[in-house]
This record gives sequence, structure tokens and C-alpha cells, in this order.
Amino acid sequence: MTVVGNRAIPVETNKVRLSLKKNSLQVNILPDQQLAGTERWLHHQGFCCYKDSGRKLLTALCLDLAMTRTSTCVYHLFVLSWYIFLNFYISREGEDPRKSQIFLNGGQWKYLTFLNLVLQAIFFGVACLEDVLKRTKGKKDIKFVTAFRDLLFTTLAFPISTFVFLSFWILFLYDRELVYPKALDNIFPVWLNHGMHTFILPFSLVEVILRPHCYPLRKKGLTLLAAACLAYVSRVLWIYSETGTWVYPVFAKLSPGGLAAFFSLSYIFTIGIYLFGEKLNHWKWGDTMQPRKKRK
Repeated sequence: MTVVGNRAIPVETNKVRLSLKKNSLQVNILPDQQLAGTERWLHHQGFCCYKDSGRKLLTALCLDLAMTRTSTCVYHLFVLSWYIFLNFYISREGEDPRKSQIFLNGGQWKYLTFLNLVLQAIFFGVACLEDVLKRTKGKKDIKFVTAFRDLLFTTLAFPISTFVFLSFWILFLYDRELVYPKALDNIFPVWLNHGMHTFILPFSLVEVILRPHCYPLRKKGLTLLAAACLAYVSRVLWIYSETGTWVYPVFAKLSPGGLAAFFSLSYIFTIGIYLFGEKLNHWKWGDTMQPRKKRK
């Protein structure tokens, strides 16, 4: 029995019957040979399934049902609106002649911070789409959307948002002139700085807690992350070769060897963040959200 809320909501399929009554979830356990299919069905419905050490007993945490599922949808819509607002606000600020000087030689898309804001808007847009389809059309219509949402969050949205948060504030506290000169305080308001560099981490952590995300095979996940990192580093180097200026002041302080070491350590740091997200997801949601393994 699991406490899930105060509404009575029956859920039935040809494999399992769930009954929510008086703050409890009752599950009719099926024979062992049917449990695998039941677990897959529950995962599509937003449940998290656990295996008992004695036999494959099934319990379900009703995190995506009733009011919880509605509140998750509202949360995703709120965060999506916030990121849309930030992207729109920054694009409008770029039209100001005084502020547009910051975006010379590469535009606003030369900064990882702004690329991350677009990435987060895309992810939460996909999450909102999945919420709507899950409530209206059922699992068959959201299979691809759910898989894309998981892949986007696990390999890009969580690692990059966490990297931006940690790298920015580490450099800022050490010497802010290396990453965000004090002169920018007169151009961008303080709330915008925190919107771009602070709130991104809490939103990602809440997403980990709200619902499970199925990680891909580690080799695949790290390959996609490496491709994204290589693409950004290539753009940074291309901008320097074309304009003679570095995207961030910290790069101008480093020798070629120092730059190579900085980029290499940054990628290793990002790998650590990816693995941390994988462990965090496993800690919260258990074995069923472990990376998928190929069947022999």
C-alpha cells in the first residue's frame, strides 16, 4: 500500500488492476510470467516499478496520476513560459545599440549560456507535449515523444544546465572578470543574471524528482554529449579564427596548451555530471530506470 492522494481512481488493463481508495493504492499481483508486460505498461502510464527480493512483487508509486499528473503538467508549462520569456527578453535586449556590442563577433549564440536557454525551452516544450498527449491520446501516441524527452534530458538538458551553473559560479567567485565583467551589471539586471545562471539548476533537479527518465546505453549517451561539446568548442575556435576575439575573457588568459587542458577538463567535468545524473535518477527511481541494455 502506498499513499498517493485522497481520490478514488480505478485503472484497469488486461494485465493488472489498480485501485486508489482512501489514500492508498491497491495492486492485484499477477503471476510471474505476466509481470514483465505489466511493468512495461506501468512505465508508460508514469509509474515506477520495483522488484522484491523474494519474487517479482509489483508495487506502484502513483506520481503521474490525478492531481499529481496535472500539477506536473502545470509545472512544465510554467517553466516553458519562463524560458520563452527569457529568450524573448534577451533577443529584444540585443536590439539596444549599447547592449548589442556584447553580441558582436558571433551574436548571442556564441555564448553557451544562451544556447542552454534555448535547449531548456525545447526540452520543456517536449515535456509539455508529452503531458498533453498522455492525458488525451494514450501511450501509443507518446512512445516516440517520451523516448525523445528522456534522451534530450539525460544527454543534454541536465548535463549542460548543471555545467553552466557550476562553471559560471566557480569562475565568477574566483574572478568575475574572467566570465562576467562587472561592467555588465550596468547593462543586464541582476535578476536576468540569476535567470540565466542560477535558476537553471533547480529546474533540472525538480525534473529529476518529478518523473523517471530512462537513460540510454552509457556509450550512446556519452557519445551524444561529446558531439555537442565538440560542436560548441569548434564554434568557439572558429569565431576566434575569424574575429581574433575570444567568446569568454578567460580564454584570452590561457596558452594553446592551457586551452587544450581547459577544454579537456571541462569535458571530463561534464562526463562526471552525466554520471551523477544517472546515479541520481537511479537513487530516486530504482532499477527500472537503469540504462537499457541490448538483448542478446
